[in-house]
Amino acid sequence: LGVVADALERIGSCLDDAAEPSGKLTPRSDASTLDVHVGDLTDPIIVKEGPGWCAILKPPGWEVDTHETDRVLMLRRGRRPLSAFLRRHVKTTSLLSHRVDLDFGFLHRLDTPSSGLILVALTHAALLRFRWLQVTGG
Repeated sequence: LGVVADALERIGSCLDDAAEPSGKLTPRSDASTLDVHVGDLTDPIIVKEGPGWCAILKPPGWEVDTHETDRVLMLRRGRRPLSAFLRRHVKTTSLLSHRVDLDFGFLHRLDTPSSGLILVALTHAALLRFRWLQVTGG
């Protein structure tokens, strides 16, 4: 299994090297914002950033859109795409945040009416590493 994980890391790094740099995210808030009740939020908040990933606090009404999302229906229902929020808050272009075929880097979903944390890969290397962890259980 270690050989496969190493190969995925190399593949992800090659994809990242061929793409434009992912850059840093625009800070949305300081830690005190997290004291606000999630139900009071109208926009997502980037709560944590690591090398090649971030965690976004998604309030109700925002959809974790993926390649399976019916965009016309989503907009007709008044839902807001979380991928658009992500692209607006990346200072430089992140190729992964534009890749619908890779679910914009989102590693899981939450129902639109609910709120919670969403883990997002910002680089191909991070996406492959996290997906490997999901499949193997750690």
